Amino acid sequence: MKHISFLIKPASSTCNMRCRYCFYADVAEHRETPNHGIMDTATYQAIVDRAFGLGDDTEVTFAFQGGEPTCAGLDFFRSFCAYVDEHRTRQTIHLAIQTNGYVIEDTWAAFLAQHNLLVGVSIDGYPEMHDWLRPDARGEGTMTRVLDAIAALRRAGADFNILTVLTDQLAHHPQKLYRFYKQHKFDFVQLIHTLRPIWSPSRALCDRTILLRGDGARFPATIERVPQQ
Repeated sequence: MKHISFLIKPASSTCNMRCRYCFYADVAEHRETPNHGIMDTATYQAIVDRAFGLGDDTEVTFAFQGGEPTCAGLDFFRSFCAYVDEHRTRQTIHLAIQTNGYVIEDTWAAFLAQHNLLVGVSIDGYPEMHDWLRPDARGEGTMTRVLDAIAALRRAGADFNILTVLTDQLAHHPQKLYRFYKQHKFDFVQLIHTLRPIWSPSRALCDRTILLRGDGARFPATIERVPQQ
């Protein structure tokens, strides 16, 4: 069996949040075309056609990222999934999306569950830390909206996990972060470290790649499952 994966940015660098550590915003600011807008139909159809052209025995992953991919609109994803369903033969298809959760509500959640998209939801820890690190375009906190999005995903039966960016501030409070995960019954969590902005190193919040446990032990900044006992 052949395997191929596509990382698709359907809304280019468009985002409805203004995360303090966002390296991609820094990259977009300094390229010739900061934002390419919403991906057009011909482009995503060409991607699907290229994938399916590899043959019936291909395992294909289409993963959506941003910017914020939901800024492309629900109709974009409806059209994309419809095109995949119409043109697939016997390929194995995996769909995934990494989202800030800002616009996810029951309609979005039902669609994601129906089409078996694995949803990664970005949450940077407990409310006061998340709201400071991940404000919206108006500078307001976003934790309430993100937790509402997760509630909608749970109601719809969508598969989701949590992605947390490990900043220096968050790394100083691992026990508080762990309690937050347990409180909300987040079983599957990924931790990734921040990247320094390419053009403005002084803007970086952290370049750590490890998390310090309360007893001083170090471990890699990735967790696959949070025990709930």
